[in-house]
Amino acid sequence: MRSIKALKTIFQLIILFFFLGIPLVNAATDVTDNITENATWTLSGSPYHIKNSISVGNDTQDVTLTIEAGVQVIFRDLRGVADNRIDFIDGASLVVQGAADQKVLFTSEVTDKTQIGIYGGLRFHEDADAAGSAINHAVFEQGRDAVKIYTGTPLFQDCVFRYNEIGLFLETTQNTQTAINPLITGCAFEHHSNYGIHLIDSTARISSCRFENNGIWWDFHERWLPKEGAAIRLENSDPVLSGLSAPAWNMTNGVNQFVEIRNNYDRNLILELPGQLDGGEQFPYVVTASFSIGNQTSPVSLTIPEGVKIAFQDLRGISHCRIDIDDNASLSIQGTQDKPVLLTNVEPDKTVTGVWNGIRILETADGSGSHISHAVFEQTSTAIEIYNGTPVIESSVFRYGINGIWIETPDNYTGPTIKPAVTHCTFLHHDKFGVFISEADAAISSCRFENNGTWRDWNGKWVPDEGGAIGIDDSDPELSYNTCPAYDAVSGINQFVSIYDYFSRSATWKVPGTRDDGTPMPYFLWRTIYVENQDETVQLTIKEGVNVVFNDLRGVSHCRLTLGKNGVLIVSGTDEKPVLFTGVEPDKTQNSVWTGIWFYNDSFPESSKISGAVIEQAYEGIGIETGKLEVEQTIFRRSRQGIFIENSANMKITGSRFLNNQYGIYAKQPGNDVVVSGSVFQENETFGIYNEEDVCIDARNNYWGHGTGPLDDSDEADCVYRRGFTHHNPAAKGNKVSDHVIYAPWNKSETPCLCPDTDLDGVPDAWDECPDTPAGSFVNNRGCRTMVQWDIGDDGKQGLPEVMHILKAISNQ
Repeated sequence: MRSIKALKTIFQLIILFFFLGIPLVNAATDVTDNITENATWTLSGSPYHIKNSISVGNDTQDVTLTIEAGVQVIFRDLRGVADNRIDFIDGASLVVQGAADQKVLFTSEVTDKTQIGIYGGLRFHEDADAAGSAINHAVFEQGRDAVKIYTGTPLFQDCVFRYNEIGLFLETTQNTQTAINPLITGCAFEHHSNYGIHLIDSTARISSCRFENNGIWWDFHERWLPKEGAAIRLENSDPVLSGLSAPAWNMTNGVNQFVEIRNNYDRNLILELPGQLDGGEQFPYVVTASFSIGNQTSPVSLTIPEGVKIAFQDLRGISHCRIDIDDNASLSIQGTQDKPVLLTNVEPDKTVTGVWNGIRILETADGSGSHISHAVFEQTSTAIEIYNGTPVIESSVFRYGINGIWIETPDNYTGPTIKPAVTHCTFLHHDKFGVFISEADAAISSCRFENNGTWRDWNGKWVPDEGGAIGIDDSDPELSYNTCPAYDAVSGINQFVSIYDYFSRSATWKVPGTRDDGTPMPYFLWRTIYVENQDETVQLTIKEGVNVVFNDLRGVSHCRLTLGKNGVLIVSGTDEKPVLFTGVEPDKTQNSVWTGIWFYNDSFPESSKISGAVIEQAYEGIGIETGKLEVEQTIFRRSRQGIFIENSANMKITGSRFLNNQYGIYAKQPGNDVVVSGSVFQENETFGIYNEEDVCIDARNNYWGHGTGPLDDSDEADCVYRRGFTHHNPAAKGNKVSDHVIYAPWNKSETPCLCPDTDLDGVPDAWDECPDTPAGSFVNNRGCRTMVQWDIGDDGKQGLPEVMHILKAISNQ
């Protein structure tokens, strides 16, 4: 009986609700026709089933589709049959009025809500009124592109995009009528197989959005790398990003969130700081393939503000991954000391080099308008390649790359002079060079170099195999105030300026900097270097204090500094700061480590001069086979031959020292004007001077290691002494000389006794008048015997009385 009464009560309530117009449940609405006038989808009509693609719009009037809070829009699954979407055309707009507790849901009829790509989503065509559209508190799921925008500035606020292929897709086409610049704020993008947001030739304002699990990562040789997709993808697009968030990166097996940069840009690009990951790191940009920025008709720029992180995909063995600054484009990296810009790779082991390919400033770029400050480059093949202009690079760190900076003048280049300024930068752990300069100029100052280049253990000796702090190939950079660790000859990677191949342009070597122990940072010659030019004079100038170190190629090849056609060498050391030429061999008692400084037939030794140098460990310290070379105040030591002369070459050598060589001077075929004076020959093993020819060498007024003069144990009548004597000095204890060497008079001490050439015989010697000789004396203030002009009888003539008076005066001293 009670059950009958209950059924009766229910029936009466149903009749009452019917007459009052109160629905017991929402009535589903099937949508199959286009909407050509204003329409509102209400909660009472929900859910709305989209049975097939429809359009909203009217070419004669504006149309707005309004969707109330709590409404569900369900798309039929037409995969494999037809697309199923809503197209907004002809000035149509969309207003979604969802609320935090009553979101509007766009979904599919497929019950497994993790399936994606079921329907085509919403599409704002080029002629739609996207600017009049506002979507609040909506959920978009299971679509291909949940929303596509081809025009205008719609608003998306507090929306959720999940399990789509792409959440929001923005693209400017040739038919776009209003610039695309939507405002997307407070939204969440989750579990998209491709991108949370994808922009092509567009811009947008994206702020305070959350990104999780967008894109696909894959295990490539135990490295998790992005294969497809990202939080946001940019193609020739320049959105304003701020306040974005995502989980911390998990390089073990996670799908990591980033802003992907892809394809080429012909517009300005500013990579604003997007936001932060949960662990506190910066929300990164990732370059997944090489792209360029440039415009053939107008200037453009790539700007990277402080604190930004850019990671490059690891495409080793597949392709390149780099940024090219191209036509009329400039680069501005605006890091600070507290917030540097980081350019790195997705590879988690940050000591791996050559993972990505860096940034290239190409020959058509605006290199002079480029400026890089407080950036960190790591894991590159070459971090920055410069082929144009005068960019400035300052206060930046280059580490764990193959090369840090590469500067080169391209073939047939007609642009502005290439001379970047690199200052206060640090170069660490490069396989080859911190900086390499090829046929270009540069100013490199106040930089720090550590562990650049590779050394190898060769028969128990650590010798350079390749690389260095700075590499120079036919270039003339300005190097100053750079620093590096002290030299470690046992096992260290030592820092130096590496010199390669040849110089066809004039160059000046100054001290590039100092090591931590205060010694000069050296230049290093890997192999024979040529200074030559087929058409014009080319001059290498080496300034005071420079150290030049030569590679040890004994048994392999030659390593020498060669003056070839039109080549000129000026060495200008001082007593306090001599120019040092030495070998890399740490045992400085070894000779023949390198081959020497050579002047060949078509060089210009007459225009050359070597002054204030120290030359050691060479096979031939200086070799000459043409012209006449002047050498002064130079030390030749611990070499096989201090100087080697052949092919009728001539030399003028003054105030120099030949110490501990096998031969001080070896003349195989000297010319008739080889003059050595005011010099010291000491402890040369075989000969102080050895002359193979019967052309005499004038070696008067030198010290031979002992007051008794040089040992000449040959009584062969060779050179006729100018006063009528031949040479024979068998009891002497000084260095040995061969025949055809004029050595008397000689100095009895190391102090050179040089006076001006007052008798104009071409030789400054003891027969000349020294201006510092006290009146009436035959010994000048340096203790050197000298002749003084006398005029017996004051007749104004010099004759036999004067000579006899002088000889008597000398015999009395």
